[in-house]
Amino acid sequence: MSLNDYLFEGYDLPRDALTEKHSRAFEKFVIDVFVYSGRDGFSVDGLVGSELQLAKEIVRTNLRYGHVREAAVALRDGAAVPLLEALLALQADISHRASIALCLFQITHDPKYTPAIDAWEDLGEQKKREHLEASPEYQAAIRAFAETNAAVEQIRQEYVAEAHEAAQHNVRSIVIVVLVTAGMLALIFLMLAYYVGE
Repeated sequence: MSLNDYLFEGYDLPRDALTEKHSRAFEKFVIDVFVYSGRDGFSVDGLVGSELQLAKEIVRTNLRYGHVREAAVALRDGAAVPLLEALLALQADISHRASIALCLFQITHDPKYTPAIDAWEDLGEQKKREHLEASPEYQAAIRAFAETNAAVEQIRQEYVAEAHEAAQHNVRSIVIVVLVTAGMLALIFLMLAYYVGE
């Protein structure tokens, strides 16, 4: 299986570079970042030379995603800093600013990024929750969750209907077998009665 066998919808990735043969370490990194969205972290062990550079390049072209920014931190990619600073300058949302500033701080250890992080931390838990729940990303996630649940329920209902139909079919089959068996037994008894009667 090659990396191009995976769906990387929404990402800006060099498809031709992904068709080439890569090490398992590179393939794992790309799948961790762009398929699993970093839910189990990012393994950068084993990334060396041209594959390390390619990993950094594809991460840099997708820094608009929070989990990809975390991959830039894992790669310790200093070249991503100007891009992240540009994102920070353009971002008005306080939680996004904090996320970007945290990545910048983790890469550079420069305290100039801490005010954006502190602004988020100073909000308090209730305000943070209200802010996140009002965000378009949160609303999109809620819609996606509801759509997924609806699709799962539809599949469950189809499965139950198929199982019910299969059970009815099995009952009909059993009834037919019983009737045929009873008919054959009746025929045998009639034949026995006929031969006994003679």
